Amino acid sequence: MQAPILFASLARESVERALREDIGARDLSTEAMLRFAGSSPPERLDAVIRFKSPGVVCGQEIARLTFNTLDAGVEVDAQVADGTAVDAGAVVTHVRGQPAAILAGERVALNFMAHLSGIAATTRGFVEALAGTRCRVLDTRKTLPGLRDLQRYAVRCGGGINHRSSLQDAVLLKENHLALAGGVAAAVGAARAAIGPGARIEVEIETLEQLDEALQLGIEAVLLDNMSAAQVAEAVGRVRAKQAQSAGRPLIVEVSGNMTLDGARAAAAAGVDYVSVGALTHSAPAADVSLVLAPW
Repeated sequence: MQAPILFASLARESVERALREDIGARDLSTEAMLRFAGSSPPERLDAVIRFKSPGVVCGQEIARLTFNTLDAGVEVDAQVADGTAVDAGAVVTHVRGQPAAILAGERVALNFMAHLSGIAATTRGFVEALAGTRCRVLDTRKTLPGLRDLQRYAVRCGGGINHRSSLQDAVLLKENHLALAGGVAAAVGAARAAIGPGARIEVEIETLEQLDEALQLGIEAVLLDNMSAAQVAEAVGRVRAKQAQSAGRPLIVEVSGNMTLDGARAAAAAGVDYVSVGALTHSAPAADVSLVLAPW
């Protein structure tokens, strides 16, 4: 997957911050090794980034930015594109250049690639679990502070779809909004009064009684939160029955709440449109990747 232009600028900010954090004033270990090499330290090193277990590659551009921030002369050649599934042992990147830059940038490049590849692989697992259904997997705002755009990119590399990026992107009335307004109808009315009658509104639903109320309000989407499989099936049935009566535009049904692969499959079988999974970004296991130097 080709990283958008915006991704590069955001990645650069993240890389520069991470390098300052990781290196500090100097890389004592590498300096010591180069002095130990005596009068003829290697001018260039060849290295590869390898996946030690199966995974989905993500972070090639940020790896390149990491090494090139330290030395623009380092050659970083991606062997596979982001979004590619690879087997254990796959070499995904070649790195060539001066030793200090490669060794100083190694951990930052691998940290980013391991984290983003883990998100991509976790997302791919949900995508594959939903194959053959109309249901699609969404991310959430449960992201690491400062890394949301990179994590959302990793979700796309895994085949998922991005939900709203920030609070300004869409109206999603959740539990505390409903409590603040005094109920579903009051919250929807307040949103329309503040934003306009054409606002797209999604409401988080925790009970079937709330759903019945929401279905009378002409909203565009409902988010079924932490419902059992039986409740989800009942809720979808009520939504589709209401649509058949009104012959209006389809109402989008999204499901969330501690979503597992089995839960996602059950929700898809019930006929939901989307499952939103916070674990894609807040709990994805890191990929097992390493950088290995070639002998010189």
